[in-house]
Amino acid sequence: MLQNVSALPDKLLGLSQALPWPFRSRVWDALQGHYRKRGRTTGEVTRIHFGEIEIAAPLDHPAVYWRYSPQFNQNYVLVARQVSEYRSGLIVDVGANIGDGVALLRSAGVDAPILAIEGADIWWSLLCANTSTLSDVELEHTFLGASDNGIGLDLHVQDGSSRLIQGGREVTITSLDNLLARRADRPIAMLKTDTDGFDLKVLLGAKRILIGQHPVLFCEIDEGLLHDQGNSSAEFVEHLSCCDYHMLAIWDNYGRWLGSRPVAQGLRDFIERYPGGPDTPYLDVAAFAQRDWLRFTPPAGEALQ
Repeated sequence: MLQNVSALPDKLLGLSQALPWPFRSRVWDALQGHYRKRGRTTGEVTRIHFGEIEIAAPLDHPAVYWRYSPQFNQNYVLVARQVSEYRSGLIVDVGANIGDGVALLRSAGVDAPILAIEGADIWWSLLCANTSTLSDVELEHTFLGASDNGIGLDLHVQDGSSRLIQGGREVTITSLDNLLARRADRPIAMLKTDTDGFDLKVLLGAKRILIGQHPVLFCEIDEGLLHDQGNSSAEFVEHLSCCDYHMLAIWDNYGRWLGSRPVAQGLRDFIERYPGGPDTPYLDVAAFAQRDWLRFTPPAGEALQ
């Protein structure tokens, strides 16, 4: 169904990167605004590239644009690439959306098996299409939370992202522990969550996996979105501590390295500077058990603590 999707926006956005500054910035902003507006109006999709890998994305999806920001999401690639070198097992991608994160890892040479999990119907067909030619990728169509139940939630979709909010219709939630029980013979090397505030609930439903296997975690921490779900970054840190995680590596969501510290030191000072929301960066946080931290090389060769 995606055979005739145009790649023109991708080509024009790519060509604009060769223009001199500040002309490049003006052309970029004009193209970005034009295509995003068209996407919201028409629901049109375009073809985009991650190296040699081509996927389809809605015109208003951030993946159409962030690929040209050199640091954006490279922190995720850095962690996944290192983890796949010293741990075997699945990379679990919770909130896989249209599969852009899967394409990013494959284009970066990360060939570990991936389990991509997405609950929103609006992204599911694109996720299936975009990963159909990629090797060793499994898909699950479900929402994850702290337990198995059906609760009153609505799905809020905006600018290529979706999040569960309090609402009237019943949404079935599955815990990651129960989902992965069907794959008990598959070790979990890394767990990535990008669920717009549902991240702690996903981890609360993965306690058996976290304690038993200590996969390296890579999580989006937006304090405002966590609060919308009745949670906080302090609870996130407490849960990691209870599951015997040792160290945190921290970036802002633009990929700027902020530092590392013991889990016991928490995130309070970082949250004060990076609380998230529409106009403020949020945090990308990787969490490591002690054995994994000793094998991890932070950006710029920062000394391990």
